Amino acid sequence: MSNQELAERIKAARKSVGLHMTELAERIGVSSNYISLLERAERNPSDAVLNKIAEATHTTYEWLTTGQGTSPSRLPIPGGRRPSNTPNPRLLLQLLQWHRPEMFPNAVCAILAITPEKLDAYMSGASEDIPEWGLAYELLAQRLDRAAARRALADMDAFLQNITAKVFLKHLESLGEPGYQYQGEQSRQEVYQTGGFDLEVGTLTFIKKVPRKNLVWQFKVIQGSPLPQAEENPAYEQLYPSIISLIQGIIEIQTIAMERNSNEQITLVFYDADLYSEFVCDAKNCIETWEYRHSCPMTNGPSLILLNEQENRVEEYICFPYQKKGDYHHVQPQ
Repeated sequence: MSNQELAERIKAARKSVGLHMTELAERIGVSSNYISLLERAERNPSDAVLNKIAEATHTTYEWLTTGQGTSPSRLPIPGGRRPSNTPNPRLLLQLLQWHRPEMFPNAVCAILAITPEKLDAYMSGASEDIPEWGLAYELLAQRLDRAAARRALADMDAFLQNITAKVFLKHLESLGEPGYQYQGEQSRQEVYQTGGFDLEVGTLTFIKKVPRKNLVWQFKVIQGSPLPQAEENPAYEQLYPSIISLIQGIIEIQTIAMERNSNEQITLVFYDADLYSEFVCDAKNCIETWEYRHSCPMTNGPSLILLNEQENRVEEYICFPYQKKGDYHHVQPQ
């Protein structure tokens, strides 16, 4: 076993489960600089470190040291979940089929170590039986025209964003707020990961120009795993602080905006009804806490909408804070 071969397998194992160097370092109790040295073949890891790397990347000590046995692409990820920052295997294969049709089915089946019948069933959606995400998919991705694939995905993403933006513009008009222009989605997305749940927050920004200032309205689209109640799954308790932090941040932004007489509104958007309900409940708690601490009613809280993705319309809308006699403004569009 050469140092370079070991270094390449450590790097491949780390990437197969979507970990950054810092994340792997934290899991095995070393520095990220040490991981970097290992992957450049500038350090020789001990057996203890190799065993920890194997456990963290869901591979085996044998594969790391010899390249024999079960590779990361053939090992299941505990719980059946892919890392949240890895793409869907079917999407990758569809892109490859579009750009490199000559690889189907023989070359693809050889790399994935599956039969043509199994590949065909997966591509058609008749089966989900396919090797877990791993090094084999990275090898397939290297055959792509990556620049063309990125352009195609970016064009499709922009197209889908514009469809969603039209729903939000219609929603603003229903609130008596016409004249906003869609500015696009921020490239950076906030991601909260804990306890087996992932929350991804993407922001779509709309601006309306009025004399001497711009009015800003942001729609934060929140997607992720439906959240069970804490008593059913203690892992929810790990995510709860992130939800509260997100809501409190929005309250703070809008409070400052009111003090500065600048119109900056934020609406939380959900596709999942369970996730929407959890945030509604948590938002109520946050507002009650804020009002208790400040000894006054809140005048500019967040609003939340539940989207019907299939029908492309707003299913339910809640605007905080309190209205008459402690009731919340609750609108269900016809």
